[in-house]
Amino acid sequence: MTAFYDRMVLSSHRQIKAKGQTVTLIESTPGQYDTATGAPAAASTVTQYGYAVEESYSSFSIDGTLIQIGDKKLILSPRNTADGPLTAPQRESTVTLADASVWTVKKCDPTSPAGTPVLYTLQVRQ
Repeated sequence: MTAFYDRMVLSSHRQIKAKGQTVTLIESTPGQYDTATGAPAAASTVTQYGYAVEESYSSFSIDGTLIQIGDKKLILSPRNTADGPLTAPQRESTVTLADASVWTVKKCDPTSPAGTPVLYTLQVRQ
């Protein structure tokens, strides 16, 4: 990562942190099937804490198929609350907002000039 992109990441992180809210991202991966027990192993869960700005989709964006009424857009910082790198959320991960509402990630679009994530745009649904 070059110094220029380092500054872009830090700038977006500061702005999202200042204007947004703390969110909890949880990604759960189902366990593999265990032939010895005949049941799946316990799921593994990864929890991350980050900052996001919540937005609504415009009525022109809602098509009823890909984007539905009630969906939200979250602009997520690429840095976590401990100021380390945040792993991009995967589809079907959950996001808990500051008001304790839980949302499911339907799409994650990174903005990555030169391959460096500067922010993530999430489409989330309840």
